[in-house]
Amino acid sequence: MHFSLQPRTFATEQSKVAFALTLLTGRAALWGTAVWENQDPCCASFQTLAAEMRRVFDRAVAGREAARTLAELKQGGGSVSDYSIEFRTLAAECQWNEEAQWDMFLHGLADRVLREIYALDLPPTLNGLIELALRVDSRLSRVERLKVPTQFSGAAETRRSSGVDAVSPVYDPEPMKVGRARLSREEKERRRSQGLCLYCGTAGHFAYDCRVGSPLRRPHQHQHSSR
Repeated sequence: MHFSLQPRTFATEQSKVAFALTLLTGRAALWGTAVWENQDPCCASFQTLAAEMRRVFDRAVAGREAARTLAELKQGGGSVSDYSIEFRTLAAECQWNEEAQWDMFLHGLADRVLREIYALDLPPTLNGLIELALRVDSRLSRVERLKVPTQFSGAAETRRSSGVDAVSPVYDPEPMKVGRARLSREEKERRRSQGLCLYCGTAGHFAYDCRVGSPLRRPHQHQHSSR
């Protein structure tokens, strides 16, 4: 229309091509700049430019590529959320009806999601099916997180499997002063055999009557000795 209304302005094919290229945007504008600067043969006339643009940017061609990609699309190990976003993006470029998209989306789901979905009532719409798959995948993810052992539970399981009792050790009433090292078995036997105090190591008394400060001194004997 511009060419017909302004024949003097667009008197040559080059002017028509240049004008058409200025109307392009986005990736098409980048493509137009490249073919113009490289003096591509498609810039020889407006008709050749239009034919090349249809070949490069024809949505039917893009739709066929999207359809092939969509037919091979699977959820795999990813989430239903990521799978559904990619599915919708490709489906928007295809000419498939909703029934075909519904069937393709369902069979592209991971097996773990499919097993749960087949036990439920399937929604008749694509949007409903996607929402159901999202809920099932979210629930399965929560269950999987609950199965992961924490550091504490893993340590407790290790103790049980190794036969180690997790209960705190029983207090050993061996006579010893705070800060004093625990007697070895040999030392205790030596003191017993020689009649020495197990607490202070001297003769003449036993640990329960030791005046060094044994915590096992019997109160009634202490009172009796002080009378």
